[in-house]
Amino acid sequence: MEFCSSFKCLSSRPMLIFTFSLLVFLTPETGWAKYKKIEGKVKPPATYPFHQSQEKLTIAVDPYWEPAQISQVFDFKEMRQRGIFPVHVIIENGGDHPILLQGSAIQLLASSNRSHNPLIAEEVLSILWAHSPKKGPSVPLPVPLPKLGGKSPAEREEIETDFEKNMFFNTLVEPGQTKGKFVFFRVLSDSYSREKYRLYIPDILDQITQKPKIFFEIEFQ
Repeated sequence: MEFCSSFKCLSSRPMLIFTFSLLVFLTPETGWAKYKKIEGKVKPPATYPFHQSQEKLTIAVDPYWEPAQISQVFDFKEMRQRGIFPVHVIIENGGDHPILLQGSAIQLLASSNRSHNPLIAEEVLSILWAHSPKKGPSVPLPVPLPKLGGKSPAEREEIETDFEKNMFFNTLVEPGQTKGKFVFFRVLSDSYSREKYRLYIPDILDQITQKPKIFFEIEFQ
């Protein structure tokens, strides 16, 4: 059996592929950039183009349509291509009682009469982390490379926790407080420009009287 003793042999394509894959496999850090946490800026709801006020509450809807807009806040560049539609919901409580908003009841209503329920963090991330097969012939590697977007269990837990922290679940808003959280929907990217949408927010509860507030329905496009 012969062994390579020259650079010419090492520089052959199969040998380079093997060497590169071996280095990636053996290196503790896989080379992916450190996760950038979600940074959604919150302004007074009345300053957003799509907002509504009633019963001393003001709620604004800030849809994240464009990839450039998404990349400013999220560390996932393919969010739109994967059909994930983030909507930033900002609520200002101008009343005297704390209110509770149940995010799981929010719905995205399309002009085509379709309705979309919000995704939980696990669903959003499973779509974003799903393997995308590349076009063209593939070259088999002697050592398997980590999948694109592959994360360690600790990294996955950190990212999922960050998403959960920034999503509307049971969100309490105290008097005089303004809060902004995200809801995520599964919407095909080619329907963005064809549809008009309304965000339906039904479950808002006064925490002192335990009486529901009137629902909000905010139109945007």
